[in-house]
Formats: sequence, C-alpha cells, structure tokens
Amino acid sequence: MDQLDLFAAETPPPPRPRDPAVWIARLLLLREPSLDEGAVLREVRFRRGLNVVWAPPTPPKGGNRLREGRLSGHTAGKTTLCRVLRYLLGEERYGTARTQERIRVRLPEGWAVGEIVVQGERWVVGRPFALGLHPFAVRGVSVEEALARRGPYQDFLAAVSEATAASLPVRALPHARRPLDWSHLLTWVARDQEARFAGVVELRHPSSESSSPSPTVADRHVVLRAALNLVSDEERELQQEQEELAERRKRLESEGALLRRRAEEDRRRLVSLLALSPDEGEAGPLFATLLREHVVARRAELEREEAALGELEVEAEEAYAEATRAAGEQAVREHQHREAEAAVERQVTRAGEGASREASFPPQAQRSEDARRSEASVAPRAGVGASAAPPDGAALVAPAVPRQSAEIVAPPGPRATGRCNVLLSVALERGCPHAAAEAEAHAAHAALPLFAASFTRVAEAALPAPTGSVGIAGTTAHSLPDAAEVLATLESAAAAAREAWAAASTERATLHGLYVQKNAAVQTLRARIAEGRASLAEAERLHTYASASLDDVQEHEQALARAARAADALSKRKAQRQRQHGEALGRFSGRFDDVIQALLGREVGGRADVRGGEIGLHITEHGERDGAAMETVKVLAFDLAALSLGAEGTGHFPGLLIHDGPREADLDELIYERLFLYAEELEARFPGEPPFQYLITTTAPPPERLRQAPWLLEPRLDASTPEGRLLRMDL
Repeated sequence: MDQLDLFAAETPPPPRPRDPAVWIARLLLLREPSLDEGAVLREVRFRRGLNVVWAPPTPPKGGNRLREGRLSGHTAGKTTLCRVLRYLLGEERYGTARTQERIRVRLPEGWAVGEIVVQGERWVVGRPFALGLHPFAVRGVSVEEALARRGPYQDFLAAVSEATAASLPVRALPHARRPLDWSHLLTWVARDQEARFAGVVELRHPSSESSSPSPTVADRHVVLRAALNLVSDEERELQQEQEELAERRKRLESEGALLRRRAEEDRRRLVSLLALSPDEGEAGPLFATLLREHVVARRAELEREEAALGELEVEAEEAYAEATRAAGEQAVREHQHREAEAAVERQVTRAGEGASREASFPPQAQRSEDARRSEASVAPRAGVGASAAPPDGAALVAPAVPRQSAEIVAPPGPRATGRCNVLLSVALERGCPHAAAEAEAHAAHAALPLFAASFTRVAEAALPAPTGSVGIAGTTAHSLPDAAEVLATLESAAAAAREAWAAASTERATLHGLYVQKNAAVQTLRARIAEGRASLAEAERLHTYASASLDDVQEHEQALARAARAADALSKRKAQRQRQHGEALGRFSGRFDDVIQALLGREVGGRADVRGGEIGLHITEHGERDGAAMETVKVLAFDLAALSLGAEGTGHFPGLLIHDGPREADLDELIYERLFLYAEELEARFPGEPPFQYLITTTAPPPERLRQAPWLLEPRLDASTPEGRLLRMDL
C-alpha cells in the first residue's frame, strides 16, 4: 500500500483560457475635451488578439537612389501612439520633454481619451496633454458621459493594480523594499523602443525620459519571475525562516551543551558534599530520588542531634551550677582554714609573750614559734590548691590539698577599678595577698550565701571568755595548762578546716572537670550540627541549582526537538514550493522552446533557467547561439511565451503586450514575419475572442495575409504628409 504524502504537490488543473486582466478597446486623440466635429484628431479601435499598427515606407520609383525619397514609415507616430497608451495606463509622461513641449504648443487643450477594459469592466480614461489639468476616469459609461462627469483617475489605477498585481506571489521588491505594483508590470508589458530589446530585463532606457520605476536588475528579475510564478514571498520567507531556525538550533545546541556541563558539575558537587557512593552518584532518573532520601535522612539525623543537644545543654548547665557551688564552697573552706591558722598563730603569739616569765613553758613556746616560722615559710607558696605544712613535731599532720585543675572564673560584669588582669587562680597560686578576699567575694557572688554565712571566727568558737591573766606588764593571763589546751583545740580546728578545704578543692576540681567535659561535648555537638545544617543548606542549594539546570536542559532539548520538527516541516514546505516553482519553470521553458522553434526552426532549441535569482535564456543549435539578433529573438520569444501561458491561465501575466518596432539588430525578415504568424497561430488556439491582446508597431511590412482587418489597424500611418501622421500635423 502506498504511503500518503501530505506534502506532495497537487497535480495542477488543466489550464483554462482567461480574459486579459487589462486591454485597450479604443483611443481618441482630441483637440479639446469634446466629441464635436473637428475636435477628434484621431480615433483608433483595438481588438483582442493581434493588433498591427503599420507605417509602411514609400516605395522608391525607378530604384533606390541617393538624395531621393521621403520619410514615410519613420516619425509617423508609432512610438508616440505607444507612449500615449502607456500614459493612459498610468505612466507619468507621454514622450520626451521635447516631444511633450511641441505637442502642448500645438494642442494646448488637447486630450488623450481611451476606453480600457479592466477585469471585464469598461473604463473611460482621459489625460490632458497640457499641464495643470486633472485626469479623469469613469467606469461603465460612454465617452460623452465620462467627459461630463470626470471621476477620479486614481480609482482606475486602483482597479488596474487590483486586477494585475494583487494576485502576484510577491508583494514587495526585496532590494527596493517597495510594493510590487502595476507600474513595475507596465515597464515589461510595454517595453521602451529605445531599449532595443537588448536584454530580458532591459525594460526602460534613459533616453525615453519615461520617469517609470527603475529598480535594480535583481528586482527586475523578481518582477518577471513573480509574473511567471517562478518565485514567491512564501519561498523567500521559508528560506529566511529556515536560516533563522538553523541559527536558533545552533544556538540551542550550544546552550544545551553548556547547561549539561553545568548540571553535571552541580551533580558532582552534590555527590562530594553528601559523600554518596559512586553508584548512588550516577546521573540518571534515580539520582533525584536518592538525593531526596539522603536529604530527608540527614535532616532527621540533625533533628535527633538537636534533641540530644538540648539534653546535653541541660546537663552542662547543671554541671556548671554544681561547679560554681563547689568553687564557692572551696573559697569558704579556704577562708575558714586561713582563719583557723590565724587563730593558732595568735594563740602562739600570746603564749610567747609570757615566755620570759614562764620558763616552765619553753618547749611549748618554742614549738609555737617553730610552727609560726614554718607557716610563714610556706605561706608564699600556698594557694587555692595548696596549704602550708605544719612544722615537725606538730600534733596535727595536715593532708595535702589537691592542686586546682581549672581556672576560677572572675565574677561577671566590668572589672573594678584597680584590679589587675591576672587570673584569680594564678594569683592564688602565686600567693597574692588580695586573692583570698577576691575568692571570697567570688563565692559570695556565685550565689553561695549558705557557705558565706557559715564564716565564723574559729578563735571565737575555740577560746573561752577571758577571765583575766597576767602579762608582762603585770596583767593576769591563762595558766599554761589552759593555754596548751586552747592551742591544741585551735590546732585541731585548723586541721579540720584544712581537711574540709582539701575535700572542697577535690570536689570543686572534680565538678569543674565534669563541667568542662559537658561543655566541650555541647560545643562539639553544636559545631557538628551547624556544620551539618550548613552542609544540608548547601546540598539543598546545589540541588535547586542542579534541578534548575536539568529543567533547563530538558526545556532546551524539547525546544531543540521542536525546532527540529519545525525545520523538517519547513523543509517539506520549501521543497513543495520549490517543486511548484520548478514545475512552473519547466512549463515556461517548454513554451519558450516552442516559440524559439516557431521563429527559428525545429532544429533550434530554446531553454530558460533561473540561476542566482536571475532568468537565463538560451538558444542552441550545435552549441549555444549568441549575438545581437539572437538576443532580440530571445526577448521577443520570452514575452510571447509569457503572453501565451498567461492566456492559458498559467502564471500572472496581465494579458496585454505592446511591442514598439521590435525589428532590431538587423533581424532577418523571415524571422520577423514569423513573429506575426506566431501571434496569428496563438489566436487560433482559442475559440471565440482571443484571451490576450498583442499590439505591435512596425515599419517593415507584416505577412501579406495579415495586412488587412481585423489584424491591421486603421489608419495606416504615413510621415510623408501631415495628415498621415498620428496627430494629423507636423510638430
């Protein structure tokens, strides 16, 4: 089963004859805008088909001799007739500046009036020879009515443009960028005689002073190709669209490659950031799923760690409170120890004061003095973590106080004026005299009123109320046995205070170490959570970028696919249009070959082609045939081929063709006569009224059988007399 090709060119319908879009039925040359007797200078009636305007030369009598004969065929008015017709059809001037001036002098009120049929409707068109008068055009009335009514001439031009240029497949000339209208077609329909039929696009010559449009050579080829259906705006638009689409595809491919590289880089960074395995990091549809699962799991893990951090922070706060309490207690115990030691020292001093009177107590006095010296020697080294050792032979052996394992933090708030910047623990270790008081103040600031309130003077608790003793000055004092008991009591209290201080220091060090451990764990966990959240935020950011990049890649791939489909459809449309133009060119080339053979013989071939946007014409017989005469034949055959195809309904040729004196370049008489014969044959192809109008002016005689009506128009022009000339006068 054959596949249906939606883009295949449809088989064109068989050509059907059509009426010419515009043709001329009648010409009136008037002395004045009236049909009164004497006002009509010349009346010429035209027909559809071949129209021959002949101005035959006067045959010489007795042979051709120098300095004999008269002008008859030349200057009779053939070109003026063609220029007047062009003038009625819309051209700006009806002759050269000199010709127009002479006519205006002789006919200051003269008019050219024509009956012109446009799309089957008859128009009466009038244009003055003189300056300052307005042309007119009226549709569907007689000449007499038109002269009286005088409608706007622009209506006629609009109707002609609609009939001839509206159907053209090209709307504007590509180089001039101006609309392609009837004025451009008129330059081809009625070529300048001065252009000598020298080339297919040699339509106007400067010497004719026609003021017609003079586009570039390329635009003139566009005019001819458009009328022959060999080019169209659609094809040019398709070509331009195809070029733009190709550029867009190129840009999309380049951007797509960049986006793919960017997406791949984002994916690699995600794999590295999330520490995914190589298998998990492979690009593909599962990567996004794995990434989402990893992000969800990591977020849940962070939430668990944050919950654990909350618990750990509570524990750290409790440890801090305990460590603070222990530090305060340590300070209190240290203070109590110092007070007890001071009490012992004072008691020893009291006992020493009576040594000169009480010789029976030297050993005890000596012992107290030794204890005092021992205490004084150790005191500079004592701190929060160490205490003075008792002298040898003492009744109490103080336990060693553990060295402080952490720094004591100063109370919060601004530092008081006069305080140094040395840490309290260092000051205590180095025996600073202000350290004990600072530690006491710190303990009090640390919310330990219980221990601060427990400060009591050991001496007050240990010494009985004095009942009187005798001193050196004769005052009364305790007896030596009582003093020994007091000293023993004080030393026992000092030992107990020292042990309490050591125990408080140990507890403080233990609790402070626990707090440091808890706080380090809190900080470590906080850092890990912060790092995890930053990593997760970076992963989500990279995932957003990667997703956007992937979306861009997919969008570009879809756009590229759409562009590819559009390019394919565009290529098919362009190929279809080119196929249609190729078929039209084939038909025209075949018709051109038919005309060439009719003019030159069956052994000669003709061919038309289009290269680089320009129409090429070729005549071949044992090779390419060139020369001035062949160029004229090519132009004449080209015009007749366009006329005949247009008459058959192919192409857009308007159906009117005017050749003014086409025998150029010493064209052979037989070839020239065949031009008329071909037009006669073309008439015969169509039954009834011919669907074209071909007007040819000539000085050389047409074929004998065509020197009569209806082909030969009246009157025959003759320049040998004023009455024989077109305007019936010498200019």
